[in-house]
Amino acid sequence: MRPTLLCSLCLTVLSAPASIVAQAVPVLAVTVQDRPPPADLVTRVAAAVGADARHGAALSTALAERFGRYAPHDDVARAEREELLAATRAYFESGPRTRRRIEAATHALEALQDALESRADSRAVYTDALVTLARIELQTQRPQAADEWLRRLLTFDPGWTPPGVCPPLITQRLPGLRASLSSATVALTVRTPREGCAVTVDGVALPGAGRERTASVAPGAHRVAASCDRPSRVHTVTVTAAAPAAVTLDPRLDGALALEASPGVVYPAASEAERYLADDAAAVGAALDARHVIAVDAERVRVIDVPSRTVRATLASDAADLAAQVDAALAARPPPVLATVVTPEAPPRVGPGVGPWVLLGAAGAAAAAGAVFMVLRNAAFDDAVAGCAAGPDGVRQCGNLTGVQSVDARASYDTATGYNTAAVVGFGVAGAAAVSGALWLLLAPRSAPVVSASASTRGAALQAGWSF
Repeated sequence: MRPTLLCSLCLTVLSAPASIVAQAVPVLAVTVQDRPPPADLVTRVAAAVGADARHGAALSTALAERFGRYAPHDDVARAEREELLAATRAYFESGPRTRRRIEAATHALEALQDALESRADSRAVYTDALVTLARIELQTQRPQAADEWLRRLLTFDPGWTPPGVCPPLITQRLPGLRASLSSATVALTVRTPREGCAVTVDGVALPGAGRERTASVAPGAHRVAASCDRPSRVHTVTVTAAAPAAVTLDPRLDGALALEASPGVVYPAASEAERYLADDAAAVGAALDARHVIAVDAERVRVIDVPSRTVRATLASDAADLAAQVDAALAARPPPVLATVVTPEAPPRVGPGVGPWVLLGAAGAAAAAGAVFMVLRNAAFDDAVAGCAAGPDGVRQCGNLTGVQSVDARASYDTATGYNTAAVVGFGVAGAAAVSGALWLLLAPRSAPVVSASASTRGAALQAGWSF
């Protein structure tokens, strides 16, 4: 029976085919005390993660789908808000002539609805503008137009209360307008991560301390916010008379999340970053079904494990081998699950081929050459000692050679030495070729390689085996 030796070769392909779904690794920019990480650092870390990384515009889009368009610190409507503020102030200088400017600026801010809802200063400027437009309409004897602006105000902010300087003509119209807008009410349920959080709807606090609280609101858009350890962003919830509405808030992350060009989290102080970062980053990862999240600030790169909400590794942002360290920190990803395995049918048997016979033939030729050189070596040696006389003990003594004889003897001796070296090389080559040919014959595979291919979430593998 022939001995059988099994060999296998495994090749891991780093770039998996497009048909294999990879697990995303969000790369978050961490801004602390208005100090964001360098953009090139975020790009380097994303490149180290590879195709699984999610950052920039792609990450911003994914986060917006989960958490809403803007967090409170994303002041994307600043220019529109400042123009509306300037136009409203101009009313006290120019009177009704500023109406067109205020109305145009109001429409521009309304076009950024999410940004308008997300910031208290934008909401305040907007409601002041609506009151100003209503005052202008009343001054020009257009009460119905004034009521339209006030209805828009109460629809935007059902809990709005007029300031002390509000003209009586406006405050007197508010009760009737409220009654016309609140003829029907709908149940709005607000859920928070734990008990004890403060919840407000349109700026009015809801009673109770449970994780779920309900308010009766009129159909339309309502602003909902919660505060546990810190405040959430303001969420706009639109309810209809057809069915109750519910919203779940995540104050742990809403107040810190930024979704602009460099998506990430923002903290006003380093102490807040240390306290909340792991939990916030894990909330992002959980929302995106990720197992790991990488948080990058100006000084450090942290790899965060989502299930345990802990920092797996902390790396220096200026490390020369940052890419290798990131890869090593992510090495604890779940083991790949094989998705496909392809194995061919039983392979045909094959022989050793002509290779070993060529080596054995070369061994014979080298041995023959060595023998020829050995014969030539002996003949040259005999020529070298031919003129030497034999002593009593039969040993030739060459000391009595003349000058010419001595030179000829030395030349013959040198020739004999060269032939001796060539003979040794020939016999050595013959031996090596003979051994190699014999081993080739013994260990040559008797079948073609058995190849199997597999694919997983981490990549692809190719395995080949031979029998000998």
